[in-house]
Amino acid sequence: MSDPLKIILDRLKGDKKEILEGEYSFPLLEKEENSCRVEPKVWLKLEAYLASDVLILHFDAKVTVELPCNICNNPTSLKVKVENGYFTQPLEEIKDYIFDVKPAIRESLLLEIPQFIECSKGKCPEREEIASYLKEPESEKKEEENFPFSDLDQELGEDHGST
Repeated sequence: MSDPLKIILDRLKGDKKEILEGEYSFPLLEKEENSCRVEPKVWLKLEAYLASDVLILHFDAKVTVELPCNICNNPTSLKVKVENGYFTQPLEEIKDYIFDVKPAIRESLLLEIPQFIECSKGKCPEREEIASYLKEPESEKKEEENFPFSDLDQELGEDHGST
């Protein structure tokens, strides 16, 4: 039985395309992370074709990720998706003219996982409890503080323009 996520390049010759659509199981993370859990099922709609001497993948992909809330540390689910993604690979770099799409999809989805997440759609109920520990936004600084040499005119005197 062949792997449906491996593209055989000979099948794409003559302006042919290979289309994949459905749910596919493959791990996004090489090892389990304590703080991040990723569903093993990835929904994928992919079109593969050749353009000159390059393989082109055009795809949409979705997966569910569970991350800890940055405020309360409770697990929070998030749908991560790539829409209208592209991946290209020169044919000369593809061993045996068989291309496994999983690494390209994996990388694209992992890049979309946010570093920080907050539960309750960004309104964690525990936020008020830690509000006193959060840094207040700085008030607007005076305009002259933004110009490090603004006091130079005063030090040089009024006739600093003539030499």
